[in-house]
Amino acid sequence: MKYELKELNINMGIAEYKMYQDIPLKESGSTNLCNGLPYEVFKNYLESQLARKY
Repeated sequence: MKYELKELNINMGIAEYKMYQDIPLKESGSTNLCNGLPYEVFKNYLESQLARKY
C-alpha cells in the first residue's frame, strides 16, 4: 500500500473523507474530529481548519 502525506486543502474530496472515517475517533492520544461527520460538514471542517492557518 502506498501512502502520501498531503496538506489540508479545500479541494479534498470523497477519498480523503473516507480515509478520515476509517481513522478511529481517539487513538494513541490523538483525536480525529472528522470521524462520524457527514460529508457536507467535512467540507465546512476543512474551511474552518484552513481559516485557522491563515
